[in-house]
Parts: sequence; C-alpha cells; structure tokens
Amino acid sequence: MTIKTVSRSNVQHSSRRAFTLVELLVVIAIISMLVGLLMPAVMNAQNEARRSQCQENLRNVAMALVNFESSKNYFPGYIQDFRGQSKVTWFTMILEQLGAGDLYKTIATGQSSTLTETPHLSALNCPSDSRIKCRQSYRINGGVENSAGNDKKWRSSGLSFDLTGTAKNDLKVGISQIVDGAANTILVGENANNRADWRTATGQFQNCIMYTTDTVWDSKQYIINRYMDDTQNTIKIARPSSRHRGVALVAFADTHVISLKDSIQYNTYKMIMCPNDAGVKSLGVNIDINQIDNNYP
Repeated sequence: MTIKTVSRSNVQHSSRRAFTLVELLVVIAIISMLVGLLMPAVMNAQNEARRSQCQENLRNVAMALVNFESSKNYFPGYIQDFRGQSKVTWFTMILEQLGAGDLYKTIATGQSSTLTETPHLSALNCPSDSRIKCRQSYRINGGVENSAGNDKKWRSSGLSFDLTGTAKNDLKVGISQIVDGAANTILVGENANNRADWRTATGQFQNCIMYTTDTVWDSKQYIINRYMDDTQNTIKIARPSSRHRGVALVAFADTHVISLKDSIQYNTYKMIMCPNDAGVKSLGVNIDINQIDNNYP
C-alpha cells in the first residue's frame, strides 16, 4: 500500500477576510446617505403623480359640466330638485357625463334606497386628499354669499345656484351668459374642507356640495388654502384649498386647469370667480379692474 504524503506547500489557504466593524459602519452610512438623497426625489415624484391625476380628474369633471350645459343650456344647480327627489347635488346631475350612467338611472328612477353603501367614484377624489373614500374633493362656483331669489343680477357672480324652488329657477346660467368669457371664469375647483358625503342618512344623494353659508363665494377676504382644517360649515372655508403645497387646482369654464397660487391677490381671485365683473358691482362686491396683481396664474 502506497501512502501519499501531502506537503504543507500543497495546501491552499484562503486570503479572504471578514469586514471590520468600521468598514461595515462606513457602508451603512453611505447607503443611508444615498437613501436620504433619493427619498425626497421619490416623494416629489409621487406628489407630482397625485397632482397630475387630480388635474385630470378636475378636467373630466369640468368637461362633464360643460357637456351637461351643452344639452341643457345651463349648468346644474349646486343643489336642485330631480325627478321628484328633492335636493340632489350637481354631482348627481352629471353622473351620465362622468360615465356612471347606471348609477344615474338608479337615482333617476327613485331606486337609490337599494344601494347598500355610497358608491365610490374615483373621478371625484383628489389622490392627495387623505379623507375617506366616497367623499368628494371638488366644488362648483356658487356665486357671491347669500345669492338667492329670482333677481337675475345674481347670475353675474357665479355659475351654479340653488334651483330647488320655482322662484330661483331664473338663476340658471349658461356659457352664453359668461360675459367675461369661459376661459376667464372658474367653474369648479378643489376644496380640502369638503367633508360632505354622497348621500345623507335617508339615502338621498345630496350634500355633495354644502348649503348656502358654506357653498358660495364671498367678497370677504378669506384667501385660498386658509382654514383648511376648520370643521365648521362657515363661509371662510368656501374657498379653493388642497393638499398640494402652495396651490389649489381650479378648472375654468372652457375646461382648462391651472394651479392657482395661494398668494394670489384677493381682488384678482374675485375677478376670475365672477362671470361678469361689471355686473357684479351692482351686488356691492368691490372689484376694481385696475387693482390686480401679476401673480396669476
């Protein structure tokens, strides 16, 4: 029997060694720095994506309102009677134009009580809005505070009014009555305060926009993006507001959407809210065309 001798020189020793604690800490520090640099960019990209989706939603809502106006020659009332159902909202009136025809038929035929829960329409929600689903993120231009009655001069202050009573039906407004031009008049915009749900406890589809003191636009200087977390239904929160930093998205009556800066001069803001700046002066709203700023849009 032959015995093979293995010399020490034939044995290969590995030169690999483990990381030292210092080296490991350096690697962790570098990774942390990279993550710190990348996270803001990722968050900005996510915010921009949500803002883009919100802008698209708002444009679609404006398009639905304009299509409704094209068939009826007026914009829906922010609240109105509908086929025997009292106080449905403007959202209800444009469901068909938003692609929710089946839901519209359910309500139109008085079958809304068959719905076991409030339907969720993503088109009505800004992705940056952290509130629960089924609530909506947008409000229509409802004119100067306390605009009511059948006096047609109120139409110079907004585009959508209370149409629940026969005496108020003269407040219907169409594109042809926008003296200042559709491209110069806000139709609908974001509102982060709007906590109203699709329907009340009785099952009626209302409150998609709140009632008089909370709905309409006022001559008081409550600037946009203010009082965002106020839970009271007061006039001061009936302004464009959003979770997009420094701006709120609004859609004009020609359906183009812009980011309205929250630093906009209030007089400029009032002018783009009113479809007839000259006519609204008779309502006692102070709009001076010579006192506008350059911070628009």
